[in-house]
Amino acid sequence: MNKRTRSCSLVSTDSEAKKKDKTATKYVEEDQKRKTFKKENNGNAECSEKRNKVVENNIIKDKNASKNVEAETTEHGNGDRGKSLGEVPKSQKRKKSVTYGRRKRKHGGKNRLGVTRNQCVCGPNGAEPAKSQLVEDHEAHMLVAEWRLHKFQSPIELSHEESITHDHFDPLEFHGHWDNDGVATFTNTGKTVVLRFSERATPYLVGGPLHKDTYCFEQLHFHWSDDDSGGCEHIFEGRAYSMEAHAVHYNLKYGSFKDAVDKPDGLAVIGFFLEATDNEDNPCFSEMVKGVQNVIKINTTTNIAPDCLNWIKEEAQCKGYYTYQGSLTTEPYLESVTWILYPTPIHVSRQQVAYFRELKSTACEKINIVNNVRPIQSPPADKKINVIFARSHKQSE
Repeated sequence: MNKRTRSCSLVSTDSEAKKKDKTATKYVEEDQKRKTFKKENNGNAECSEKRNKVVENNIIKDKNASKNVEAETTEHGNGDRGKSLGEVPKSQKRKKSVTYGRRKRKHGGKNRLGVTRNQCVCGPNGAEPAKSQLVEDHEAHMLVAEWRLHKFQSPIELSHEESITHDHFDPLEFHGHWDNDGVATFTNTGKTVVLRFSERATPYLVGGPLHKDTYCFEQLHFHWSDDDSGGCEHIFEGRAYSMEAHAVHYNLKYGSFKDAVDKPDGLAVIGFFLEATDNEDNPCFSEMVKGVQNVIKINTTTNIAPDCLNWIKEEAQCKGYYTYQGSLTTEPYLESVTWILYPTPIHVSRQQVAYFRELKSTACEKINIVNNVRPIQSPPADKKINVIFARSHKQSE
């Protein structure tokens, strides 16, 4: 290296060092001013507001100073900026928050008021709780971290015109769902009512969009709202029905629902629409209604007739259903579901649907389960959900 080159290098290094020393000195002076200001005005409410503004301005100045030094060190190839400036005090570090849909919510299964779902919030002597205290359980499963919202969330709106017709599936077969043996239990979970079977051969599904896998019955539950015009989750041809029933099955190759729930092909959910009419009660659905009337209180369970699924038998044997790959409609919204939806609604009476709205969602029995429905989900603009209309079907055993 000749003398002229060495001289230019030294000048550049000295200039860079002076800039960093100047920035560091400025940072120390601002920090000292902030501490002095805080000490002199401690406990004064009016000064507290001014102090917050000063801190905020200093943070902005510090950020700008950091950006300038970062630009200089990048230009000169110096990666030791952190050593010159020191670390930012903890008091100036901004805490990160997790965004859940339209609200911010802390971890731990509580809402922003710190009330756990299904927790009794009644006042003294059973007084009606304030509206601001109520935790509507149907909203709880709508609060979802943004990072969980991937590509194919459910429910969606279905349109026959936009679906893909497919005639080459193997027949979709239901096995054991209508058997009249074993034990059937109905439970009020505080979110919905859930049907489970025991002491019998597990019902299962094969064929259709499930390929060569076998899916075992786990449970059936319902969704409804506070009126008869919008209690379903999926929308078909722009129309909403009074209720929607979901028969949840897990892929047998994973051994259990728990191990299958987070797998891409882990679950298959059969959806049925229910439409409330002014006609007489649906006799096949009466067994479900009897169960509902016996589990009004949260966390109560009752036994019902084991052949209680006969009300879906006729619809399950009809030709034509829609299928797509989607997600759970409750937390944790995992995209592990093969949805199979029958478009023709099953008719029940308005009174039969009304019984579901009497179910309690809290131990205080002040709040009923209503609107346990997740809103329609729209995929990103650059993604398209392929909905398939399958016409091939076989009568089930």
